[in-house]
Amino acid sequence: MQNEIIRNETIIDWGHIFSSILRKWLLVALCFVLGCSAGFGLGNFADKPVYETSATYVLSYSGGTDIMDMTSEYSFLSKILYNCVEVLNQNTFRQLIAAEINQNISPDSEDYVESESLQECVTYNYSEKNGTVIYVTVRTNDAALSYRIIDVIVQHLPEFVISQYKLAGGNSMVFSLINTPVMPEKPVASNLRMIFTALGGIAFAGICVAIIAFIALSDNRIKKEDDLTNRYNAPVLGVIPNFFDRELKKGEYYRYASYEKRTEN
Repeated sequence: MQNEIIRNETIIDWGHIFSSILRKWLLVALCFVLGCSAGFGLGNFADKPVYETSATYVLSYSGGTDIMDMTSEYSFLSKILYNCVEVLNQNTFRQLIAAEINQNISPDSEDYVESESLQECVTYNYSEKNGTVIYVTVRTNDAALSYRIIDVIVQHLPEFVISQYKLAGGNSMVFSLINTPVMPEKPVASNLRMIFTALGGIAFAGICVAIIAFIALSDNRIKKEDDLTNRYNAPVLGVIPNFFDRELKKGEYYRYASYEKRTEN
């Protein structure tokens, strides 16, 4: 008979789970601090200094001289910027730059630059909305290397694009360098350490909360009247006060081993 009235399904007491987490807030806070420390240390290890230098080109066209021709030329140039960037992204230009950079450098030397690595540290961009500007950005872990790469690119970029990208009608493009590339004095500011610190703290605190919630969820002991009712599917007919509880004052009683005291009216 007793086995028939016992419920087999699991009833989740979310209130008990949340209260268990709140009671152990100090442990959660400690895990958050430990996670932040671990994330900060990992961020220091992963955050390598990056030195950036850049060159900016304005593209013009050797077409007509009146206003109407200039307007049509501007519209035309803004549409061929993609093709110019694609010419620069091909391995032919990378190999040309790598050969120039590696002059008088042995392939076994640490200063030797592979042409494949240029694809990762050099980017070519342009504005898709307006303008006829091409941006060249070089990022490496060494300031001198970044400057050496950008210096070689500046020497070869205009003539290479013009030689590879022929326009119809005998007209040609004109690339004007509008800035002077300089050697970077300090690495680019990075928020990688902050990101790792925040992720570490959140991850450790989340794991701690999950463990506490799992322990509270797997604890099937009877602790209050609702547990009796849910488990045996029967009402509670009476309660027995704990007279040995030092916190229990005169005129008060327990609700079956809970910590909620009540006062009789």
